[in-house]
Amino acid sequence: MIVAAVDEKVLVLDENLEVQSEVPIDRPIRAMCTFSNESVVIVGTGLLAEVNLARGAYNRMITVSPSTEYVAVQPLAERVAVVGTANGTIRAIDINSGAEIGELLTDLALRGLAVSGNIVFAYGGPWRTDGSSILRILWKEELAQ
Repeated sequence: MIVAAVDEKVLVLDENLEVQSEVPIDRPIRAMCTFSNESVVIVGTGLLAEVNLARGAYNRMITVSPSTEYVAVQPLAERVAVVGTANGTIRAIDINSGAEIGELLTDLALRGLAVSGNIVFAYGGPWRTDGSSILRILWKEELAQ
C-alpha cells in the first residue's frame, strides 16, 4: 500500500499506482506522516487530523486555530506527533486527546522535521538564500510527580 497526499485529499494506491481509495479533506494538505499501519496524520493551515486508512475517513480532527500554518509533522512517540509551524513553533501533540504536551519557539523559518529516536531535527531558513539552519532537539518525556 502506498499513501499520498494530493491537494485536498489522501489517496491509497496499490503497487501499480492505481487509486484504491480516496479520503477528501476540506483544506490543502502541507505535510503527512504515517502513524500506524492504519492511519496517517496530516497538517496544513488550520489543519491537524488523523485519517483512518482502513475506514477511509477522518479518525480524529484536532482543534487548532484556523490561522495556524502547520508545515511539517512526524511521529515522535506512541500516539504522539511532533508538528511545526512556518514561523518555527514546534509542538508535541497527543493524538488521542489532542492535548499539546510540549512547545518550543525556535524563531526559524521552518521547512521540515525529522525524528531519530528521541531526537527531533528541525530544518529551514529563509527561502532562496544561501543560509539554512538545522536544530537538534532532545525530546525527553517525564511523568509529573
